[in-house]
Amino acid sequence: QPKAVAAAAAARRMNPDAHIVTYETAVGASTEDVFTDDFWASLDGVCNALDNVQARLYMDGQCIFYNKSLLESGTLGTKGNSQVIVPGLTESYGSSRDPPEKSIPTCTLHHFPNQIQHCLQWARDVFEGYFKNVATEVNAYLTNAEYAAQLRKQPGRGKIDALRTVRAALGDERPRSFDDCVAWARHRLQDLFHNAIAQLLHNFPLDMVTSSGAKFWSGPKRAPHVLRFDPADALCREFVVSAALLRARNYGIAVSAAAARDVDAIMRTAAAVDVPPFVPKQGLKIKTDENDEGGGGGGGG
Repeated sequence: QPKAVAAAAAARRMNPDAHIVTYETAVGASTEDVFTDDFWASLDGVCNALDNVQARLYMDGQCIFYNKSLLESGTLGTKGNSQVIVPGLTESYGSSRDPPEKSIPTCTLHHFPNQIQHCLQWARDVFEGYFKNVATEVNAYLTNAEYAAQLRKQPGRGKIDALRTVRAALGDERPRSFDDCVAWARHRLQDLFHNAIAQLLHNFPLDMVTSSGAKFWSGPKRAPHVLRFDPADALCREFVVSAALLRARNYGIAVSAAAARDVDAIMRTAAAVDVPPFVPKQGLKIKTDENDEGGGGGGGG
């Protein structure tokens, strides 16, 4: 659903008397025949909710040209920052730049998140890994006649990993029905929220102490707990249903609207999936910071 339509619907729920006109058109130099001088003259002010700097700078320039106040929202990532721009009183959005976002260490994202943006970035990475990157690799294999030649030029294990991805996606792990997609989603729930956490706690037990005698799970390192599958749990239900539907969409498996809405039936299918018990990997090294060669080989504190 276009963002403009969704935002208008949300605003109308807050105030049913609001008069809202939506445009499903990008703002920019190419659409100035839509957003004309008359359009800008009709505005008392502008509130931005854009997702890229180029569009923000364009809107900022238009507000300067037409002498309109601007409320710029959504800058500085998850910090919730906003900027009020008043013609003749404040600097414009384009007068300064947001400081570059610091990259999040991989070990923090995967094992030791302590801020909401860590969880958001992790979720985005997982989503792209499952639903974008695999499909992109498979489509390249199926449609690019030069795929094999280009793959040979990749260094290291890249070519092997790519071929394993393609083989799994088109072979062993290819779903044939929506039930297969539900089973896949159930296994991913187990992998991400039970097995990965159980392995982490195997490597770094809750009572573990560092060489200096401090508790390992302290400060920014927050001790996690495993999530056990519960068909009645709201988050489990949302994850399994959403992941299964996305998997089905990836593979072009038709799912009727009635089947997609029958969450109880989906969860019954998920509950019937045979999930192997977790067995910790012995000797697996997990980095505790970017300079660590890999610690926590398992064992006590």
